[in-house]
Amino acid sequence: MLPLEFCFQVEKVLKSVIDDCYPYEWDEDHITRDILKGLRKSFRDVTLFGYRYQLNINWEVYKYTGTPEHLYGDVAVLVKIRFRNGDLSEGVGFLEAKKRSIDSNRFDSLKNTQLEDILSIAPQAFLLLYDYENITTFINSISYLNDFDDYGEKYLQGLDKHGHFPRFLSETYCVVAPANLITSTSPKTTSLYNRSLPLSYQLCYRYLFGFDLEYDSTAIDIAKGYPPQRRYPRYVMVIRVGQNVPPPELDEPLNSEVLQILEE
Repeated sequence: MLPLEFCFQVEKVLKSVIDDCYPYEWDEDHITRDILKGLRKSFRDVTLFGYRYQLNINWEVYKYTGTPEHLYGDVAVLVKIRFRNGDLSEGVGFLEAKKRSIDSNRFDSLKNTQLEDILSIAPQAFLLLYDYENITTFINSISYLNDFDDYGEKYLQGLDKHGHFPRFLSETYCVVAPANLITSTSPKTTSLYNRSLPLSYQLCYRYLFGFDLEYDSTAIDIAKGYPPQRRYPRYVMVIRVGQNVPPPELDEPLNSEVLQILEE
């Protein structure tokens, strides 16, 4: 699969889930759970071509099963990469999900104290923002492009010479914005979209290459279910990436006493 096609397919899953959840199941946990189920079902094993190397990707999704003293964000994206030269890296990105309130432009559940707590461990954490209407005001330029064959050309319609997003990414229902943008005086409204990117782009072009992750042992222990205090994410998405090689195994497995596979 081509990278742009992969991003397109991820976006299709996100839009389908959010369409299904609105309005009767417009709840952050419900939306997040269904998105993670959809991504795992569609992309358990993926091979991407179109770079100078082949990306072999495995996805799994886990849920926390106990009663923690504190939930540490909604999703931890644990990424293990084996690079072409044999180097390994392991990091985690934290996502805190918030839904737009119905008939409002606000995210009423967005609280500063909660974000400050997450940022104390994960300074690169993102807000994961859900909307029931099209989001069109996100940052809309791609920093680089790859060569595509004839099959990929159909996904490039609408892409201009400056590398702006193709038509399928001109709108979305789901974006990420840096959590450290939020202060006590920040408007907790859809104006956050001006400094956001589609979740599909964050997954396909950032996390898969090790960007925007925390690499310290404390953050990784939280994601794997081994924190010194009972502070866990609600869900853990494990993405293993091999550049021209099979996806690498985790050096230390997840704590199976508190993290279990999220069923279909």
